Amino acid sequence: MPHTASATSVVAAAQNPTNPTTPTPKSQLSALQHQVIASLARGRTITAAAAEAKIHRCTVHQWKSNLAFTLALQEAQGEYKAQLKDYMKELSGVALETVRAFLQDPQLSPPVRLRAALAILGRNDWRLPANAEPNLEKEIRKHHLLEENPEFCPWPE
Repeated sequence: MPHTASATSVVAAAQNPTNPTTPTPKSQLSALQHQVIASLARGRTITAAAAEAKIHRCTVHQWKSNLAFTLALQEAQGEYKAQLKDYMKELSGVALETVRAFLQDPQLSPPVRLRAALAILGRNDWRLPANAEPNLEKEIRKHHLLEENPEFCPWPE
């Protein structure tokens, strides 16, 4: 039986687990494997996932060498990450509204609100972009030079 191009590409795709066009053959997996995949996708360790499924962890390691299992696990991890990202976006909005309400609460003393505001602004992982505010000193100098010297052009031609 001669090999066709499509048969060859299917074999090549099945041998390449990073190929995104390879369908995940979920029907090849048992319910127990799906249970372990769900646990692993949620970030559980192999040992913990195996214990939850009441199997030995070596069994899970063997399953990880199975292409169908590996592809299903990668798909489940991607779905779980997408769900977490959506959930964090939603929670971030709620958290910001809570902080806003706290900072605007007139019953809280101004020093407490000020300390909270400074703590938020002082976080290392949040900074205003460098170009968020114009460099006023430079702009003032240009303005003075133009007033004193109408012929002066601060921009190169």
